[in-house]
Amino acid sequence: MKTLKHTFISLILLLICSCGSNDDGNEEVQDNSNYAELILGKWQYTKVLIDGVETQEPCRIDVSYTYRNDATYSIVLGEKGLCAPNGETGLYQVSGNKVMLNSTHGDIKFEYTIETLNENEFIYEERILDEDFPEVKTVTCKKSRRVKLIAYIG
Repeated sequence: MKTLKHTFISLILLLICSCGSNDDGNEEVQDNSNYAELILGKWQYTKVLIDGVETQEPCRIDVSYTYRNDATYSIVLGEKGLCAPNGETGLYQVSGNKVMLNSTHGDIKFEYTIETLNENEFIYEERILDEDFPEVKTVTCKKSRRVKLIAYIG
C-alpha cells in the first residue's frame, strides 16, 4: 500500500511540474523577412479604428489597396459604391515592419507599422507624416481573391 501511495504522489508531482507555464520570457515575434512578398496583391479594408475608436464612415472603410512587385501601389475609394469613386497611385517601400508610401503628387507620405501580415490578413497602424494630421489609424484588411470562371461544356 505504501508503494502505491508513493507512486500516486510521484505521478501527481510529475503532472504538476509538467503543467507549469510555457512562458520562457520570449514573446512570439512575427517573421518580417517576407513582408515585401506577402504585401503583394489587392487588400480590402474590413475594419478601421481612428485613435482607437471604430469608424463606420463609408469613405473610411470603402477602400482597397493594390501593391505591385514594381514598388507601385494604387488606392481605390468607393469600389463598393459607399462613397464617390476616387483613386491614387504612388510608390511604396517595405523595410522591416514598416511600409512607406509616397503619393504621386509628392505631398502626402504615409508610414505603416505592420502588426500582422500573412496570406489572408494585413493589420497595420497608419500615420500620415505631417504634423497637420495627428490621427493614428489602425486598419484591418483582407486579401481579395480573384475568382476564376471555368466553363463546363457537357
